[in-house]
Amino acid sequence: MTRSAKTSRAPWPSRIAIQEPRERLDGTRPIPRWTVARPRVLSPQGRFPRLGTLDAATGLEGPGRRSHMRRACALARLPTGDNLEQTMRLMTACAALLLGTSLAHAGAAEDCNQVRDPDRQLRGCTAYIRLGKGAPENLATAYLNRANVYAQRAKYDRAFADYSAALALDAGNPLIAYNRGNAYFDTRQYERAIADFSRAIELDERFALAYFNRGLAREGLGDAAAAADDYRRTLDLDPGVANAKKRLERLQSQ
Repeated sequence: MTRSAKTSRAPWPSRIAIQEPRERLDGTRPIPRWTVARPRVLSPQGRFPRLGTLDAATGLEGPGRRSHMRRACALARLPTGDNLEQTMRLMTACAALLLGTSLAHAGAAEDCNQVRDPDRQLRGCTAYIRLGKGAPENLATAYLNRANVYAQRAKYDRAFADYSAALALDAGNPLIAYNRGNAYFDTRQYERAIADFSRAIELDERFALAYFNRGLAREGLGDAAAAADDYRRTLDLDPGVANAKKRLERLQSQ
C-alpha cells in the first residue's frame, strides 16, 4: 500500500548518529555517551538538521594481533625505494592502531552515515552490521539507517525487520520508534503508527514532529478531536510547523 496523496506527514529525518568511543592511549576505553539532538523546525526546503556524525573506532582484533602490530610499528622506517608501497600500507595500519580504529569499520561507518547516495548508504550500513563490532546503540543506528532506505524504497518487509532489530538494541531511542511509525503510516497501518509515535513521545515529550504525525494517523482513523489535540501540542512545542497550523484550522472549520 502507498501513502495517501491527501495526507502529507513530516518528512523522514536524515538519519541519526553513531558515536563510537575512541580508545585511549593507555588502552582503556571511555564510557560512550549517546545523545540525540532535539528535533527542530523544518527548513522551508523540508530538510531536517543534521543530528550528528558517525565515528567508528573499534581497535584491532585480539591482544596478540595488537601486540604484534605495535612491535611492527615500532620497527617501521620511513618509506624508501622499492619498499614504498609496502611501507605505506604498514604506516596506514599503524595509524589505525594508534587511533584505535579499524579501517574497514571506519569506512563502513562513513558510508552508512552519508545520505547523498542511498546505494552507498545501504552497503555501508550492511557492512557495519556484519562486522558486528559496534556498541549496541551504534548497531541500532546502522539498522535504523538501513531501515529508512528500505522504507523509502517501499521495501517494507525489510524495513520493519530492521526497525525491530534496532529497537531490540536501543529501546530508549525515540527516533527508532518515530521512523517505524512513519513506515506504518505510509502503509496506512494507522493504529500501529499511533502506538509508535506515542512511544517516541513517551521517550521524548518535546518531540513535536511525533505529535504532528500522530495527529495525521488519528485523522486517518477518523478521530478528529484527538488529531486536533496533537496539532495543538505540536504548535505549542514548535510554532514553525506550518502544516500543523493548517490542519488544525481545517479541523476547526468543519
